[in-house]
Amino acid sequence: MLGSTRNSVIEQEQRLTAPYINLAMAYRHKGNEKLAEENLLKALAIDQAQPVANNELGILYRKQGRFDDAKKVYINALSEYPDYLPVIKNLGILCDIYMRDPHCALEQFEKYQQHVPEDKTVKVWIADLKTRIYVNRSNESIRYYMCCIDYVIQPGGGRGQGAVRYFDYR
Repeated sequence: MLGSTRNSVIEQEQRLTAPYINLAMAYRHKGNEKLAEENLLKALAIDQAQPVANNELGILYRKQGRFDDAKKVYINALSEYPDYLPVIKNLGILCDIYMRDPHCALEQFEKYQQHVPEDKTVKVWIADLKTRIYVNRSNESIRYYMCCIDYVIQPGGGRGQGAVRYFDYR
């Protein structure tokens, strides 16, 4: 009975994205990623920038390890809905944890924090990202400095040509 009612609603309102998004979310929670993706793509065929559909598809792609695809759908949603907070936050999570891009993550979380300044979790994430970015810059400076010291300590013969070794202090 429920299946026929569901199909009837979808057939009558094929121009609406909500029924496809709701089905996709139900399928994803039941573990049927294929049908979830199919329904999200149907919703996006109706409205390609639909933020909820893009957010759900981004989450699905992230869970499947399709990180570049997830980033594309998040960016697609933000092109039309630049202040849609779930997409902003999920893009930040994707950039930080899965794509190892702290600059992208920091940009997203700072944007998110402008809208939700009381979110203490995001405040912690921002502080962590700033620390990691600073430490990475410091490590780059150390590597450059150590290279130069090594060059000075181990000069080669003639015309300032030395043996340069690079140290990786990560």
